[in-house]
Amino acid sequence: GGGEKAQGVALQPDGKIVVAGSDAANFVVARYTSAGLLDTAGFGSGAGYVTTAIGDAAGAYGVAIQPDGMIVVAGTTTIGLNTYFALARYQSSGQLDTTFNTTGIVTSTLSMDAADAAHAVAIDNNNKILVAGSVNRDFALVRYTSTGALDSGFGTGGLATADFAGSNDEGWDLAIQDDNKILVAGFSDTGSSDDFGVVRFTSAGNLDNTFGGGDGVVSTDFGSQSVDQAFGIDLQADGMIVLAGLRTPPGGTASTDFALARYTT
Repeated sequence: GGGEKAQGVALQPDGKIVVAGSDAANFVVARYTSAGLLDTAGFGSGAGYVTTAIGDAAGAYGVAIQPDGMIVVAGTTTIGLNTYFALARYQSSGQLDTTFNTTGIVTSTLSMDAADAAHAVAIDNNNKILVAGSVNRDFALVRYTSTGALDSGFGTGGLATADFAGSNDEGWDLAIQDDNKILVAGFSDTGSSDDFGVVRFTSAGNLDNTFGGGDGVVSTDFGSQSVDQAFGIDLQADGMIVLAGLRTPPGGTASTDFALARYTT
């Protein structure tokens, strides 16, 4: 009916493709066959997609497949004037999984700021759910148990944050290293422009002091006064870290360019 957008994608072991996004007001999850057709035979009661209302309005940004086939979707919900982390877990058929917080849906109030946003999700080696985004205008990484509860053994009450320079920082993607350390990529507002940002946390949710200048945080400026924003991260086989996003030259009058940065471990 209009207004739909896809934000995240994950592949099932059988080659089917799960896409998460939103319409004007809801989470939308669609599943396609490996040939690119909506999976009307096995997902969403014959539609090939499902919609889920959370709060006044909601949008999904990330999706991950658990080893048992469950589908975890993360995004943001708006309730009144405030925004919060929102998660939903679905069975492989597209039905909400009621073993997840009894409703299949979790919303989290993580700061007094109430302007929090979840952008990416991954499943760690212990089947716990990692969600990256921003909380209180800082990079944020949240870990949930398999039942949808905040994991008190991670960070502070399940939440780990990183502040670049006291301004507005947004985490947009995450990656888990082989040693279980977790990288979050996005961008930080320096006050005059945005820079690529990447943070590394330990598996316990502490900033990794072996990364960057000893504070676990790295920022990269592509040019004075340019707007540099990272939205994706991936790891090479040799452990190198690649961020992808955009660069807008100073003044905003020139076209926006693809931008990539690669970092050592």
